[in-house]
Amino acid sequence: MNLFSVLIADQMPAGAPVLSPAIERNIASLREHHPGLPHRLFDQEAIRAFLRTHMEPDVCWAYEQLLPYAYRADLARLCLLHQFGGLYADLSVFFHAPLPVEAGKMIVFRDRAHVAPWIVSNTILGAPPRAPALEAAIRMIVAHCRARYRGVSSLCPTGPVLLGKAIAMHCEPDQIHMGEVSNALQSDTSEALVFVDTVTRRLIGYRAKDQAGLAQLGLTEGVNNYNDFYRAGVIYAADFPVLVGHDYLRRHAHRRATADADGLRWESDAAATALETIVLCRLPMPFAAGRYRVLLAVADSGDGSAITLLASAHDSGAQLARLDQRLAPGADIVAALPLDIPASRNDIVIGVLAAAGASLRITGLRIERCAHELTP
Repeated sequence: MNLFSVLIADQMPAGAPVLSPAIERNIASLREHHPGLPHRLFDQEAIRAFLRTHMEPDVCWAYEQLLPYAYRADLARLCLLHQFGGLYADLSVFFHAPLPVEAGKMIVFRDRAHVAPWIVSNTILGAPPRAPALEAAIRMIVAHCRARYRGVSSLCPTGPVLLGKAIAMHCEPDQIHMGEVSNALQSDTSEALVFVDTVTRRLIGYRAKDQAGLAQLGLTEGVNNYNDFYRAGVIYAADFPVLVGHDYLRRHAHRRATADADGLRWESDAAATALETIVLCRLPMPFAAGRYRVLLAVADSGDGSAITLLASAHDSGAQLARLDQRLAPGADIVAALPLDIPASRNDIVIGVLAAAGASLRITGLRIERCAHELTP
């Protein structure tokens, strides 16, 4: 049996990940209360290597389809426990007492039933190897990726709702060691989650943060928040391309721009001596690390216009990519801006600028994510 931790993040250094003091403390508590059990922290590349070695190709494909890193970690923990057996704990958990990993049962903590009556926390999860419920949960995640399933909550595609359903369908009560998650604050607006073993009535541990993501644990770079992706409707790679219509662009356009049924129209100031900003808008979506293209559908209704399409960071204004292009008179084109995102971010601003004398009609933006090498 084994102890597992998972950290999915971009640009991890070679060798062991550099961890914050809070995460190191939590991992140390997991080891301290389960002496004699080997522990391993899997980062992004270690998970990919493990999946290629031990899992079916469609599981590897599903992992890459999942854009929120918490969803990737959901799949990774199920695969690790299915292959090796043992105990998984999120990096946010500080342990006060051990769990009976050696008992050969599923160790599950009943979550608060605010989404579905069968919901089970996957923050702490124990299982013997080859547990049928884990196999079922893995297959359900693959099916969700194929169908681009969203469910009624961000907990549905890969996490507690899915896991609880698999356990309910494939476990008998005597195969489960039961725990319970409770909010010690008893509040609808604040969380202080504790994990209690309902068999021994012992406090097992608590979650050392009160919101999704890893920022409160000291990690802010190269990570992302699954709720941002869920709200934006881009939780799978297959959710691309994303279309940003001219109505959204109009709300962020210069006051001289006008909109009609065909798009956003722009007539430049003939006396302008520099590029004029037509649109400057923060894109309504987060980006996982990867390669993208931002496509601007634009028509020239004049004698040929010079336009610039650029991407920048919201807070710093740092330029991420730029494309300068001159349109042929009367032509309809798609200007394509390559955009490489080395680390996850949700602050990308797109700007459309035009030179003096431009006469344009913009019908929208299309954002494409370049396909990963893995196929289902």
